[in-house]
Amino acid sequence: MENIGINWQNKQQVKEEIKDFVSDLRDEFIDEKQKNPELYEHDYIVEAISFSSYAMDAKKAECVALAFDLSPFDCSELLEQRYNSWEAMAFDAIYQEYQNQE
Repeated sequence: MENIGINWQNKQQVKEEIKDFVSDLRDEFIDEKQKNPELYEHDYIVEAISFSSYAMDAKKAECVALAFDLSPFDCSELLEQRYNSWEAMAFDAIYQEYQNQE
């Protein structure tokens, strides 16, 4: 995730960065699918989002979660349980953006 020059406190900038990231992931998947026809988009995207969201530091993950109006008191729609970290919240925010772009 390219993050040079991003004001992580600016929700709109964070949302745009996530949208670009998801778009880039889709492009990468298309390239990888040509090399490996057995590759499933959902699996590829989930793995990439997991790596990215859990690799970012907690403060950036918090900014991503808050930019998408997630609260630590919310429950994950995917896991149907309360969030236990900012990284889990960032994963959900990025995954929701992926779902919205379909």
